[in-house]
Amino acid sequence: MSLDALVAQARAEGACSRIDIHPKGATVNARDPHARTWDETWLQLDANSGAVITKVVWSDYPPLSRFVALGVDLHEGRFFGTANQIFNTLVAMALIWLSVTGFMGWYRRRPRRGLSAPPKRELRYPRAVLATATVLCIVLPLLGASVLAIAVIDRSLGHFLPRAT
Repeated sequence: MSLDALVAQARAEGACSRIDIHPKGATVNARDPHARTWDETWLQLDANSGAVITKVVWSDYPPLSRFVALGVDLHEGRFFGTANQIFNTLVAMALIWLSVTGFMGWYRRRPRRGLSAPPKRELRYPRAVLATATVLCIVLPLLGASVLAIAVIDRSLGHFLPRAT
């Protein structure tokens, strides 16, 4: 089957955007790199006759795969178009800002001699902050696991690290 006929067959089966053709078994992946996952069509065509061997579209995805695909679309900035990309850029800039200011805060509070942790301060958090953090750790189990892991590591390794006084 010629390449033009293969492309025509892929278009007839619903491939309406960019088409990637892989020569082994005439696998066709039709996806616009800026479109959402539910616009994707994956075809496997017979290289000789052009008959459709396999066709996978959004409705064929299991629920977990749909959920993951939506997360990938959000992460890559394809879900809401330009607004999604601007939001992702602002989040990335905020994370950079937190990294820089965190280092600056440590540097200002560190002991004059050495690179140990700053002196421990007794902090009292308002009940609303503690309640919000607890709810978030329950609703977002990965956050809760991370907080728990950090607490365990801090308790177990904190005795071995030098503390400034």
